[in-house]
Amino acid sequence: DELNSERFNSIHALNRAQLLDDSFNLAQFGYLDFSTALNLLKYLRNETELIPLTAGFKAIEFLIENLDQQDFFADLRDILLSIVDEIYVRVNNATPETEDEDYHVLLKLHVNLFACKVGAKSCLKDASSKLFLFDFQFNEVDVDERPFLYCGVLGGNLASLTWIQLKMKIYRANENQQLYRDSQEEFSEIFHAFSVCDSDLSRVERLLNDIFNYDNETLSFKEVTKEDALQVVRNLIKTSSSHRDLIMKFYLENLEAANEK
Repeated sequence: DELNSERFNSIHALNRAQLLDDSFNLAQFGYLDFSTALNLLKYLRNETELIPLTAGFKAIEFLIENLDQQDFFADLRDILLSIVDEIYVRVNNATPETEDEDYHVLLKLHVNLFACKVGAKSCLKDASSKLFLFDFQFNEVDVDERPFLYCGVLGGNLASLTWIQLKMKIYRANENQQLYRDSQEEFSEIFHAFSVCDSDLSRVERLLNDIFNYDNETLSFKEVTKEDALQVVRNLIKTSSSHRDLIMKFYLENLEAANEK
């Protein structure tokens, strides 16, 4: 009751985070009714501190990743995304005090990445607007904004166009190993966006073929590191049941190529 009132700050930020984290861990293993944990989660609409928000996002991510085959999931997802959307809008419209600017930048980047990752409407809209007709070949996205912008645009209306552009960026770098090494951090962010934020299964399957079944005559990612390849697989296993089904089907059909990589 205290968390869901205007007095939620009377509970220390670390304890707010602990309440969220403990309640969902206890609920997950059957020691607490999930309704109690979900009621705690509602207060996040007003949360302003990074640590409790991180704990709340962890809980929301768990629910989205593990309950997507339940009959009630569509309604639950709408509620969760409305909470994330409110947080995103509030944080991005806030004007911090001068002494809090660095903290606010960190908070904003963290919130934006999570909001775009789970598909909050405002974040997807902003990412698509910012990268509309963006030329990835001749322009660079701000290094701090790359993770959430790539994620957001691949979850929005420009996904097909951006997917091709980003794929071509990786393909061109394959011809220049030094360029590929220099851009490795960005490529890791692109692979993260491809495997976490893109819900189009046909594109995800083509990504897997590019990584594991490349040859000299096809659009290939021959320089993709084993670490990035493994991270793509991990991402797909974690993201949703449809992604899990896809990676299992692909792995069974391409066992030799996957093991070789």
